[in-house]
Amino acid sequence: MKSRKRGGFGAACAVVVFFLAGSQWTRASEPPAPDARQPVEAAEWVRQGMAAVAEGREAEARARFQRLAAEYPLMADYAEYWLAQSLLREQRHEAAANVLARARGAHPESRLAFAFAVQEGDLKAALGDEDGARVAWRAASGSLPRGSSQRAPLWLAVADSFARAKDREAAHRAYRDTWSVYPLEPEGERAAEWLAADAANGGQGLSARDWHRRANRLYRLGADERALEAYDEALKGELDAAGVREIRRAQADLLFRQRRYEKAAKAFAALPQRADVPVEKARSIARAGRVPEAIDLLVKIAQRTPARKATHRARYIAALLMIGEERQAEARELLEQVAEKAGALRMKHGALWQLAWDDYRAGRYEDAILRFDPLIASHRFALDALRPRYWKARAQQRLGDPEAMESFERIAVEFPLSYYGWQSTQRLSEA
Repeated sequence: MKSRKRGGFGAACAVVVFFLAGSQWTRASEPPAPDARQPVEAAEWVRQGMAAVAEGREAEARARFQRLAAEYPLMADYAEYWLAQSLLREQRHEAAANVLARARGAHPESRLAFAFAVQEGDLKAALGDEDGARVAWRAASGSLPRGSSQRAPLWLAVADSFARAKDREAAHRAYRDTWSVYPLEPEGERAAEWLAADAANGGQGLSARDWHRRANRLYRLGADERALEAYDEALKGELDAAGVREIRRAQADLLFRQRRYEKAAKAFAALPQRADVPVEKARSIARAGRVPEAIDLLVKIAQRTPARKATHRARYIAALLMIGEERQAEARELLEQVAEKAGALRMKHGALWQLAWDDYRAGRYEDAILRFDPLIASHRFALDALRPRYWKARAQQRLGDPEAMESFERIAVEFPLSYYGWQSTQRLSEA
């Protein structure tokens, strides 16, 4: 695997000198140098080592770096990395690989751990040690966050290594994993080419489960069209009933996400009408422009007993659609039920806000205040409560309550840079 380019020695030296000059090992977990020398001496060794490298005196540079590693453990990882680079410049690949392997084991938490492992893997592969190369590349991959695109070249390198070693079964697994987990990376395309060529030569093909895994990854990455295509490929293979349902649901969700609402409605209608599927079907129908039909369907769902999360969600969405259709009285009845009985705070907050806002707009200011109070109290974070706090103060102002100005002042002082802080300041200036 080709290592990613890293900064030159001069840049690395500058970083290290800065680090050492500013560090006095103030944390208890970082002991001082054994002989209590000032860190600036280590920085001088780095400078001298780099000067020797620049002048081609590699043996002298290595001596400096070895002394730095031995006497200043805090800098040992950098020193060993520079030592390995010096050996590489003299074409001493095996010795450099050994230094990198030792450094990787000794400094697993170093910021250079990834570089150690990648370069060690590259060198061992060049030396014909495929097993050792794969161990190093896997260590490099393990040091990165899960799903990081930087893992893709490492996974492909492992797969290529198995291919060079003529381990066809292991190579297939490694290429398949690269193809499914990194479908949008160049390495995923390379893996697809190998898998296609291998299958054409009588090798193992891709299973429905493989396509399902790739489709799920594409779904998460937002590659909707390619995800739909992969799901279609998965459905061509052998899947159990649960697997088929999972794929059909994912396809329906993708169609909704793509705003292909008529197709989404049909896709949801083809699924078992359990849990939130009927609600999603109704949402698709509403987005397709058939709002009255969607409202009727949601009302029927809302009447089901016993009440579940989907029941409350159906009530809430139906109420919002009714508001858009100017069916305020019916909407309020449903919102009252959600505000009273829904377990999800998000829906309760939404219902309380809609009720309070309707009261405010209708001039029922006292009723609006009674709605705003529980809404303010139910918010966990002060910033989320700003909107109902501000509009409660506006309702108080409409009623001539002098407490309104005090409320505006508190909001303006507590959140001067927020939208409602600015609006409160405006209200105070108009008083």
